[in-house]
Amino acid sequence: MTALDLLALAELLLKLMSRIIEFALVIEDALQSHKGKERSK
Repeated sequence: MTALDLLALAELLLKLMSRIIEFALVIEDALQSHKGKERSK
């Protein structure tokens, strides 16, 4: 494996991680707003 291969792999992992984090934040936000709606009933 060359250094360029490692760099490409690292970049791919970073993109994947940021997407997963973004997804997790969206889910957490949805869950919290759902809880808020339940409380207001």
